[in-house]
Amino acid sequence: MKTLHSLSTALLSASLLFLSIACTPTSGEPGPQGPAGPQGVAGPQGPAGQNGNANVTQVTFNQTFNATEYKSFTFPPAITTDILNSSAILVYIRTSNDPNNLYPIPGMIAGDDFRYFLIPSSRSFQIRRQSGVYVSSISMTKVIIIPANNLINGRVGLPDIDFSDYNAVKKYYNLPD
Repeated sequence: MKTLHSLSTALLSASLLFLSIACTPTSGEPGPQGPAGPQGVAGPQGPAGQNGNANVTQVTFNQTFNATEYKSFTFPPAITTDILNSSAILVYIRTSNDPNNLYPIPGMIAGDDFRYFLIPSSRSFQIRRQSGVYVSSISMTKVIIIPANNLINGRVGLPDIDFSDYNAVKKYYNLPD
């Protein structure tokens, strides 16, 4: 019986040795790529993105001029006649009397009536004081050009912001100082 047990143990050991050698992987080429698995379920909706400024352009003119003068400005070459003819144009000025604020024009500033006159064919505009004597000089002019995205029946829907408040416009369109 002892011989039978020794023979069984030897046979089992030899079988295990044979199986371990036979199952050792060889270093051959990898097999072909398997087929793609099924599409997973859609993930949850992400948070709403921040409002962008699309094609809104801000042009700053850091030129000081006497408020009694008619001052003409020419837009940079990238601002074309077509852009000016199809965009909302907002003009803001900073006065030497109040260097901390930008005021929308056309509009009244301390009793002075300021206007701007757009001349698309020459890609320029003029600023004029129509009446008043309080403001002595203009120290900065900012122009915001908002191209129309969609014209319907000659009307463009504008966002619900106070265009007379430069800071509100700057914030809405993510404009730099």
